[in-house]
Amino acid sequence: MTLDIMSTDDEFLSDVHLQHKPSECLHGTGKQVWQTTFRFKKKCVQPIDGEVFASGNVTTADIDEDGDYIVARRQGPESGFNEDVIIIEHSMATPVGDVGLQVWNGALLLCDFIVHNQDSFKNTTVLELGAGVGLSSIVMATIADKVFCTDVGMNVLETCRRNVESNEEIRQSHPVIVRELDWMQTLPNTDEKNPFHWRKEDLQSLKHDVNVVIAADIVYDNELTDGFFRTLYNQMTTGLMKTAYIAIEKRLNFTVADMEVTCGAYDHFRDCVEFLESLEDKSDRHFTVTQISTDFQQYFQYSRIKQLELWKISCEVKGQDAS
Repeated sequence: MTLDIMSTDDEFLSDVHLQHKPSECLHGTGKQVWQTTFRFKKKCVQPIDGEVFASGNVTTADIDEDGDYIVARRQGPESGFNEDVIIIEHSMATPVGDVGLQVWNGALLLCDFIVHNQDSFKNTTVLELGAGVGLSSIVMATIADKVFCTDVGMNVLETCRRNVESNEEIRQSHPVIVRELDWMQTLPNTDEKNPFHWRKEDLQSLKHDVNVVIAADIVYDNELTDGFFRTLYNQMTTGLMKTAYIAIEKRLNFTVADMEVTCGAYDHFRDCVEFLESLEDKSDRHFTVTQISTDFQQYFQYSRIKQLELWKISCEVKGQDAS
């Protein structure tokens, strides 16, 4: 075991909040809470106002109620894209136990991937593990039919729920269901005293509808990483065949034990990935792990450094293609 030079009392500030200056400070109880506006370009699913262009010329036109042609106008230099806005409530510097209250680069990489691959996520039901303040779930909900947005801790879950509710318009009525999912527990919390407990219909949908799992920035503590992979395994081997997408940042830390810069948390993540891939499930399911290139288009503003990685994990039945 290596001992990191930083103690559990140290506070950490995400690079995201250095690049995106918070627009407002909300004075609540305890520590200050901030709001940041995230702007991103999203590809239009359909031409705006029925306009269709070919080689720069109008090929079809709509007619108004008086029988007059509606003049089609060019969409500008970034034709085919709309700018969307998401406002996220979050904390700034936090201890390691509260890092879920910040937005991290891995979440923005995952959001970019979701926006760039919209067709892959249409008509899906998605489970996000370790959602934090909910940015990735909100972006996913602009495309997917339904998203289960999960984490642990009342402060994180309440912040996440406020963000989901305040960004209802961009979600276009696609539900984002905020629930507690503790990686250290075997089963979801069904205690009705918990405002984020799992209802019967939630559990049914979790088993019979979810076909995509997403996660970002879940690699910083080996015990939590172990819990994450246990939870991922349980979800991937229950119900429908699923595909998981995991965005992580390979963080470099100086350790006293090694007296050098190491990537202990990342190395442990890779060990868990290799172990998962080596498993042969009782139901003849097996896992395929692929690292995805991150050279796709960038829609959010952040530094896409080489330490940011994206991984795809597919669970398949032997002799069948992944669904």
